[in-house]
Amino acid sequence: MINTYDYTFYTLIVEGKYLFEIPNYQRHYVWTEKEIKLFLNDGYFCMGKYLGRDEKFEHYAGQMIFRKLREEKDGRSVLEIIDGQQRLTTFMLLIMAVMEQLGMEKSGSQEIEELRKKYLLSCSGIHTCECEKKLKLSQRDSSFWESMFAGTVPRKEDGMLESQLCLLKAREIIIGYLEKITKEMNSAERESTLMKFVDALANSFRIVMLMSEKGGQEFALFQIVNDRGVPLTAGELLKARTIELLTSQKKEERRDRIIREAEEIWSDILQDDGKTTERFLVWHYTAVLGKKTKSIEKISLREQYECDIFQCLNQREISMDAQEEMLDKLKQLHLNVRMCRRLEKGEFPVKCNNENINLLFSILICNMKNIFVIPIYLHIFECYTEKKAMSIIELLTPMLAKTYFQAKRLGRAADESVRKCYLEIWNKIGEEKVSMEAIKEILEKLLKKGKHEEEFNRKIEQDIFERNTGNFEAKFLLLMIELQYLKEGEKSRADFGDDSVKIVFDKLSIEHILHKSISADEVSGDQYASIHKIGNLTLLGEKINSREDDRSFEEKREDYLLSPYVITRKVGELKVWKYKEFKERQEELTQVLKRAFAL
Repeated sequence: MINTYDYTFYTLIVEGKYLFEIPNYQRHYVWTEKEIKLFLNDGYFCMGKYLGRDEKFEHYAGQMIFRKLREEKDGRSVLEIIDGQQRLTTFMLLIMAVMEQLGMEKSGSQEIEELRKKYLLSCSGIHTCECEKKLKLSQRDSSFWESMFAGTVPRKEDGMLESQLCLLKAREIIIGYLEKITKEMNSAERESTLMKFVDALANSFRIVMLMSEKGGQEFALFQIVNDRGVPLTAGELLKARTIELLTSQKKEERRDRIIREAEEIWSDILQDDGKTTERFLVWHYTAVLGKKTKSIEKISLREQYECDIFQCLNQREISMDAQEEMLDKLKQLHLNVRMCRRLEKGEFPVKCNNENINLLFSILICNMKNIFVIPIYLHIFECYTEKKAMSIIELLTPMLAKTYFQAKRLGRAADESVRKCYLEIWNKIGEEKVSMEAIKEILEKLLKKGKHEEEFNRKIEQDIFERNTGNFEAKFLLLMIELQYLKEGEKSRADFGDDSVKIVFDKLSIEHILHKSISADEVSGDQYASIHKIGNLTLLGEKINSREDDRSFEEKREDYLLSPYVITRKVGELKVWKYKEFKERQEELTQVLKRAFAL
């Protein structure tokens, strides 16, 4: 049963015998300048209408949902905040800011102590000298909140949690607001205005308080009641829904264990911003089920998870076995979210000793922006041991990079075609014995259906370098030639030069052998027309390339010979660079590319 109360902030915080706690599974403080100033502006408006507690102006400030955790011996009730922490925390921050402003005045000590005792501290009826804070933040922010409460405001530092940065920013906004409304006032006027502002807000803001002593129903309410101005994300709603169902466990010790584990899991999952978490949820959904999510305009991501992943849609309670199964599914979600954090950066979640595979995967994700492929990697790690998974990945990654480059980057294939291809691969991954030949056939079907192989063969004969562009396509083709040379020579990169050299794709630069600034009357018409073709291009590091600039072939030849890249050293072995040499190299490189891109 949920009880309903009509309270002002004053009756809730000051007259009510309540201690408020924000549970660890709750989202952290997220209000931005927009929401904070709206809250303060409403308070300022109320102050203009406020004549005193007997003739107060009423302003509706929404609903707050609480769950009664326990009752202390002195009669004080400890309430878990299900919804309302943004407003309650902002009010407490306002009280601290007003105390800080009053502390700047010599005569403000009495008012400071009054505010502290009235709004911030709750003293036991048994021992009035023993007081504790009326609001406790979640475990991750508790020590930070202690510092702010004590007046020792922490400085912004690298590595500080987003929640803590939000609290610091809120404090800064509130202080700025108070300084603005008391600008050009004398000391007495400032003190009076600040105290009246707090008094008006506390007594004019009315809330509907919903409270239950049993877990369950209040979480359902939480899913449809959002803190003002900041809609709940799919992850936050899922967190509330799963905690709701896990809370219904009747065995207290078992319930506490399950909820504690779930809280820790959600605490880590939700440390990213809402959009990032939503991406991870979408990838996990596809990785687990082998199908893409439906449009959220038709059915929300939360509902899709409740229906297809957790299988709890419209249920109020689930069995003990179903709760354990839900916890197992949360653990798998947590594992995949942690993997997603690595994968979307172009890093494998486990060590891969093959540098070329690491390089191709990074390019596939970071440079080609291929996020459709991430569920396949999640599925591989779910189905196999790390050792087996990496052996599959070493074979699969080059094929995926080659196919996506031809189909999407050169061929402009539709996203839906790529997704359909990947879902077919997903099904093959899940088979008892994965067949790389079967996966190869699926990828070849994508290329043939869109005639992407034909388009690829045509484009590598044309100009592939374009001025004033990033020239990703040209650089990737040159890299693939380099890797193919290494493969065919059956030698590691260390055998060709300095073994400390590691290819970093973003630091590679395209070098024009016949420099691109040459005029048409300096060379033959055929050679001038070849400047931007693959045969006239090679690889250098960015710094070396900027040094070469418009130098002649004879001047650059020595640097080419010292290059760590096979493709460039081969050019340095030539005596001259005329149209005949270009034509031979053009023919050679197009053939190498066809071999390099063969699946």
